[in-house]
Amino acid sequence: MFCCIYAIDKDNSDYQALVAFASRFSPLVEETGGDSVVLDLEGTELLNGPFTDFPGRITRLAEREGMAVRAAVAANPDAAFHAAHGLPESVFIEPGKEAEYLGDLPVENISHLLADITVERLGEIVGTLNSWGISTFGPLAALPTTGISERLGPEGVRIQQLAKGKTRRSIIVKSTGAVFSLSERLEHPVSSRETLLLVLAGYLEKLTAYLKAHHLAAAGFELETRLADGSTYARKIQFPSPIKEYRTLKKILELEIEGFSPSSPVTWVRLELNPGKTRMIQSGLFTPDTPEPEKTELVLARIGKIVGQGKIGSPEVENSHRPDPVRIKRFDTGSVFRKNRHMDQSPSARKQPATRKLRPPLAVMVWMGENRPIRVQTTDSGIRKGVSGKVLVSAGPWLTSGEWWSKGKWEREEWDLQLSDGTICRVYHDLQSNRWYLDAIYD
Repeated sequence: MFCCIYAIDKDNSDYQALVAFASRFSPLVEETGGDSVVLDLEGTELLNGPFTDFPGRITRLAEREGMAVRAAVAANPDAAFHAAHGLPESVFIEPGKEAEYLGDLPVENISHLLADITVERLGEIVGTLNSWGISTFGPLAALPTTGISERLGPEGVRIQQLAKGKTRRSIIVKSTGAVFSLSERLEHPVSSRETLLLVLAGYLEKLTAYLKAHHLAAAGFELETRLADGSTYARKIQFPSPIKEYRTLKKILELEIEGFSPSSPVTWVRLELNPGKTRMIQSGLFTPDTPEPEKTELVLARIGKIVGQGKIGSPEVENSHRPDPVRIKRFDTGSVFRKNRHMDQSPSARKQPATRKLRPPLAVMVWMGENRPIRVQTTDSGIRKGVSGKVLVSAGPWLTSGEWWSKGKWEREEWDLQLSDGTICRVYHDLQSNRWYLDAIYD
């Protein structure tokens, strides 16, 4: 749960006093603009009491200290921000009911910072929404997301998610009350990687102990060095799950600088650990144990050194209508394995045909007759040279297109075909390049 504290009287309020006030209730505080802060309340129930009573308690405590504030608690920081700024009084928003509480807020209240767009662009989108008769969060949230994406692009989709109160992000901690960083001009310049690691290991041990004293862990680290010849070497790493063990952090740091061969002696170093919440895990009685995130992160670091950091991770579907838009993201080693209990194991489900996608799609030759495919044949370089024959049954075409507003514009015409050689497949005609491709085979 997250709480946004909004200073109502901007002119007479001391923002740093507001940040200090908020830091008494949580070590993780985001400075959101010049009039509000957002707190991460997870794990603070024993200190602050029930979440349902927290907004009213914050308001009363601030009033005693001469500050006029309004507070809102919600399951995500953006919903709490808009509720604190737009609703007339402090409120606790039950998870899943964000849209009900935010529904009457004017669309002008959407923060351009949270939408990650400029004020001018937000004004254009708000003007477009007003021309459609959309003036509040509720009707905006009710619009079909597909239509929003086609007419307003990704920016419009982000704005609609803000109106629904369904965004997901972590707060950016700008003020933790402590800086976990050490920097020093070396008295004796370092000429080898091994000696540099010994110096950094001493810094890392002190910073790790400092983090533990604040009940925090390392969510990542930043390393910066300066060499005698004026060149620099820097590394920045973020961990999927915060790590608090010194030995694990040291090993990851060692792997990160393994390829560093100083061209001249190192004269200055800086090492900073980014703070994060310590991991709290309570395993279920009937779920299998999962690898510790620390050990998994070490394995990933070792593999990354072999294949490259950008080539290791898990596939993630992009927010696009383009067919099969996939990118690689870092593994979320902090997630808990859960068996899918809803998998349909009935005999009828097992008899359904499987679709085997070809990545990349295979170039094919297609003969047309009466505006329909009549024959398909793969090229000699194909991985399935046997896919060739007359078209016995065809279904289509299905026309899809998108991203007309950018250079990545695409258009395709898809067909499902049954061929005389027994193959059932999907082919598509790329209208931009005027080429045909075999996209998938039904097994």
